[in-house]
Amino acid sequence: MILHSIRSRIQVWHTLLLSLLMLGLLTAFYVHEKEIFVREFDANLMQSITSLMPRYGTGGPGSSIRRGPPPGENGRDSYGPGPHGYAPSDDDPEALWAWRDRASEGIIAQGWYVVSMSRDGSIVYKTPNAPESVEYPEPTTRTRMLNSAIRVVGTNRECVHYGPRRDVVILGASASQIDERLAVLRWQLVGGGVIVVVLGFVIGWFLVGRSLEPINSVTRTAAGISQGDLSQRIDASDMDSELGQMVAVLNETFAKLESSFDQQVRFTADASHELRTPISVILAKCQFALMRERSPEKYREALKTCEASAQHVRRLVESLLELARMDSGEFRVIRSPGDLAAVAESCVQLLSALAEEKQIELDVDLQPARVDMDFDRMHQVGINLISNAIKYVNAGGYVYVRTYSEPGAAVFEVRDTGMGIRREKLPHLFDRFYRVSKERSDEQNSTGLGLAITKAIVDAHGAEIDVVSEWGNGSTFTIRFPL
Repeated sequence: MILHSIRSRIQVWHTLLLSLLMLGLLTAFYVHEKEIFVREFDANLMQSITSLMPRYGTGGPGSSIRRGPPPGENGRDSYGPGPHGYAPSDDDPEALWAWRDRASEGIIAQGWYVVSMSRDGSIVYKTPNAPESVEYPEPTTRTRMLNSAIRVVGTNRECVHYGPRRDVVILGASASQIDERLAVLRWQLVGGGVIVVVLGFVIGWFLVGRSLEPINSVTRTAAGISQGDLSQRIDASDMDSELGQMVAVLNETFAKLESSFDQQVRFTADASHELRTPISVILAKCQFALMRERSPEKYREALKTCEASAQHVRRLVESLLELARMDSGEFRVIRSPGDLAAVAESCVQLLSALAEEKQIELDVDLQPARVDMDFDRMHQVGINLISNAIKYVNAGGYVYVRTYSEPGAAVFEVRDTGMGIRREKLPHLFDRFYRVSKERSDEQNSTGLGLAITKAIVDAHGAEIDVVSEWGNGSTFTIRFPL
């Protein structure tokens, strides 16, 4: 369960890689230090054996080694007196052996041993701590040139020095001294490596936690939104990071989700309100008619009111169903080549009687404007715009209907000389159930959905609808089809 989290997975990989890296580095360092220890050990033997040659060399005829006081110079030999006195002459082997034993105390104290051998392999002298059996080292070409060599015998390392008569002096020591230093080094390296890995784990855990904080913020925000608080947004202060774009997209999605939810709530409330009013009227008139006996004129008046309210409910329900189809994606326009002038002419013929009834003049200027369109849907749009213009123009006013082509567009335009719309109302004009009823007196028969449906149909054609209005000087609705 723990390894299912991203933080734990990153931490495991980070710690594993750090451990492998430390293991490689520390192993390489250990091998390097081991080689240095061996070289130091061998170099120490090599440096010491030269000074030991006069003390342990075989001497005798042909040798440069001379022991004992020289004739006529009592108290001095060719090497001077040592801390243990003058070395006895080779003519007195027992005294010389005893003298060498005394001279070797310092060497033995260092853990070293000395073996002196003649060229026939016989041992001339060896310290008490020397191995019981010592093999004569046969010289090689290299050792003949250098006179000295290092050899490994068991757990001991020995420095062999050849004399001029191939007699040898061997200075050796147990390599356990190197092993002891390496053991200490191993523990130091293991301890240091563990400390580095632990520190790396702690620092990595902290850094990974900070790096994943934006994801935790996304999770907290999403949890808050799922509980109904749609106003929450993710902190976008670190927009330059890799997660910045994702945070921006999520915040935009949350904003659209909040707007959609608010719109749905508002739409439901508006629809309920619009349906409640005519239903209340119908119920009131029915109760009025049934309360007691009425005259035929009163019954007729009540029935007319109920019919008008029922018609309003029918129009509202039909509009809501059409908007529901548009929102569900089932709404489609069936395009075919046509002329906006034909659409406008058909709408004007249908609504001319209404204009005459309100004593409004329809001024028509229809130039060819051919586009691919759904004739029936655009006819619905033309009816909505022209009937709205007639509705909000007083007697004696004008409604101008024009179609024409301009570079890159076919245009359908409806302009009226009515009261116009205040500027602050224009951005909401195509919202569902939006009305400017405080200024426009003939809203009671409107569902507030006509312009919303008009815009949805225009958008489905890939066209644009625009409105320009000035309070007191009428309004102009313009639809442009791109060519």
